Amino acid sequence: MYTYGETEDYLIPIESCFEIDAGDDLYLCEGDSATLNPQIVQGAVYQWSPNTYISNPNDPNPDVYPPNTTTYVLSVDSAAGHIATDSITIYINPNPVISVSQDQLVCSGGYPSDISVSNIPGATYLWFPNNNLADATANQTAFTSSLTSSETYTISVELTGCYSSDSVQIQVNPIPIVSLAANPNPVCEGGTVVLQATSIPNANFFQFQQYNGSSWVNITSPAMGTSNSLVISNINTITDFRVRVAENWPGCYPSSFDNLTVPVFNPSGPPIIHN
Repeated sequence: MYTYGETEDYLIPIESCFEIDAGDDLYLCEGDSATLNPQIVQGAVYQWSPNTYISNPNDPNPDVYPPNTTTYVLSVDSAAGHIATDSITIYINPNPVISVSQDQLVCSGGYPSDISVSNIPGATYLWFPNNNLADATANQTAFTSSLTSSETYTISVELTGCYSSDSVQIQVNPIPIVSLAANPNPVCEGGTVVLQATSIPNANFFQFQQYNGSSWVNITSPAMGTSNSLVISNINTITDFRVRVAENWPGCYPSSFDNLTVPVFNPSGPPIIHN
């Protein structure tokens, strides 16, 4: 009993509230991915939104790979039923857009034309391999020496930490190796032979010559032509022939000569006596 009124007791529950940190914003290049690392609350349920370009929206540490700048909102529901939210923005930097010069076909021992890639202000360049190049760190570079074998040059372009790459193929036609054949061989006196040249790789220009006893004389004119094979008639003495070939003449180095000797068979003999 109280003289001045009555007293009531009130129970005010104090529960554990919390905040969540989704992590720092990230900067990625096009095509890259990242793993999100938010604050971990034991026993809590995680939910990321939007649920696009994310490996698992219910995973505390999902992988994200958005094609454009995207903000992901994290909602965390604690075991006590309390919810906290935070967000993280994934900024996407574009890869540099590049275009390289065309592939080339050159002769063995020849100089390719300059190779180049798009000139992008602020970008850095690196050609690989850097052999035979005047400047491997420029968007356009010349060749300092000739090439005797095919090579592929890859360009890597970096801009704001993002990379793009492409390549230029320089195909070098090797100096061909040629062999010469005659049919028939040997040949009967006054007969005809067919000269046939074969080469590795296949050539498209030919120079046939015949030895006249003191010097080599071109069988056809001009010196290099597209004719193969050749028919040589009225051969009366043992004769030396030779041929050399080239690809994409003029400008390419020809092969060495391949020599061939055609013996002459004289079928004359004692007279035939008829009984």
